Amino acid sequence: MAGTASRITIKALAGIAGLASLTLSASLAQQAPALIDPEALQRAQQQIQRVDPSRLQLRDNILQQQQTDAQQFPGTAGYAQRADNGPWFGWVNFNRGGEPPTADGMDISRIYEDAAGGVRFGFGARQAPALMLCRDGTAMCGPGGAPSGGHVMRVAENTLRIDFARPAVAVTMLAAPDWTRDIRANVFVIEGWADGDGLLVEQVNAPLRPVTGESWVRLTLSGQQRQTTAVAAAPAAAAPTEFDFVIVRALNANGGPVNAPFLIDDLRFADQIGPTALDDLGPRAGGLDPMLDDTQRLAEALQSQAETIREGGPRQNALYPAARRIRMAIDYDAALQGAQAQRQFVNAQVSLPTALGRAEDVSVPILAPLGVFAEENPRGDLAADVGFMGRPDFYHLIIPTELGEAVITGTRLATPTRQGARDMGTLAIGRGYAGAHARFNLYGASYAVRLSCEGSDLIEPCNDPEELEALLERLFLFIPPEEDQR
Repeated sequence: MAGTASRITIKALAGIAGLASLTLSASLAQQAPALIDPEALQRAQQQIQRVDPSRLQLRDNILQQQQTDAQQFPGTAGYAQRADNGPWFGWVNFNRGGEPPTADGMDISRIYEDAAGGVRFGFGARQAPALMLCRDGTAMCGPGGAPSGGHVMRVAENTLRIDFARPAVAVTMLAAPDWTRDIRANVFVIEGWADGDGLLVEQVNAPLRPVTGESWVRLTLSGQQRQTTAVAAAPAAAAPTEFDFVIVRALNANGGPVNAPFLIDDLRFADQIGPTALDDLGPRAGGLDPMLDDTQRLAEALQSQAETIREGGPRQNALYPAARRIRMAIDYDAALQGAQAQRQFVNAQVSLPTALGRAEDVSVPILAPLGVFAEENPRGDLAADVGFMGRPDFYHLIIPTELGEAVITGTRLATPTRQGARDMGTLAIGRGYAGAHARFNLYGASYAVRLSCEGSDLIEPCNDPEELEALLERLFLFIPPEEDQR
């Protein structure tokens, strides 16, 4: 979570000391600039000349070269790592091979997400893409048929969104107009988006007529920035541009939108992380940053409106006084707006209420990934092996993962402290022998998210803060019904 990294509370004195020493060294260097050794400079220049130039840049056509080797991508969809420890590659060719039988109009928005690195087609779209049979020798997909086999994906409208479970650095696919329609696309545009901003754009012309071998055009978007010799020789080279999703648009010859369906096939993508143990918890929800900002703005008002449950003070025959206990006020209107903005950010048609907590009248807005629900339906039942306990003022959600149990707790009961209002809207992430844990407050409710290390058969690091952040990125906020709000 790049956006939330600025809010992560890190208590490491050694790190602070190291930072101070680096700062001191930098200031001393400014006072006494180092002289350049001519002999050292000459040796460095000779070494650069001996380096193979092809190693000094990340190739834009890296995906095309990989996809020519069919052995690299067995099956119709999946994920594989390059032998030289380069980027991870995922692929989808839509050829289901008849298991199960596919039909024209089949909803494929979630068919390939597990096998293909969490790819979602048209995630949040009202009309999902359809899987279409393309036989050779017909005009349906051009005289050459489908490049990867018998099936392609058909986009009913002129825009397709493809979401990735983790930021991608490159994507390539084959596109073609729907030759069965009188109005056809003349131009295809692919856009790379991250954090709500368009970062990369590429455009290609659609074929003028269906000709064997020329009926499909390749759309490629690469964030792997080319590096000059000077940049490559530097200690830190420029990082590749990453994008969370891509948008493919069909345009007319003048560059305007055209209401014409189009086809895609043979999708390839690459990222720096590869599949993670938490992918099956569902899609990314857009992050917590905007909601944390709202909470920070509302902090003082929320704490001042809290209800006192128990006054603190001395207790009879007790050594220590009792702490004051309060029930935090929750700004449900702000929480609703935050949940709506969260869904708009990722273009997801996800319900705002959920069936969780209805039997117990839970008043706390519930944070949960879509993967905890059967069929990812927040209004339906829990998925297998997911546990939930609810009370009017708090809830516990227990989720089995490959990294151990993930536990999400939300409560409005608190013991006020002097820094309480100041800490609201701050995300604190830590780790220990028991696992990785995060704490934060949203709109008056406090949440704890933990990856537990309990269990002896765990393979992956259960206390890795980066894995915990992958879980945090998948949390949707659900609002309790009005009768439970208090």
